[in-house]
Amino acid sequence: MFHGGIPSALSNCTYLQILHLSYNDFSGAVPKDIGNLSKLKELYLGRNRLQGEIPREFGNLTELERMSLSENELQ
Repeated sequence: MFHGGIPSALSNCTYLQILHLSYNDFSGAVPKDIGNLSKLKELYLGRNRLQGEIPREFGNLTELERMSLSENELQ
């Protein structure tokens, strides 16, 4: 289990296709830099303690097929 915020350095993983970070203890905002992962097909961030708004940059994820943000405190 991880704690703290989601590392923004993940945006350097430009060929990443699946990001599964559910069931951790992440808190704070979802990094806007995730919107730069143009190859991302699946994004799972459910069951953390993430707060704030879903970044507008998620609109850049044109290859995204599946996403779960459930059980957080997102708006």
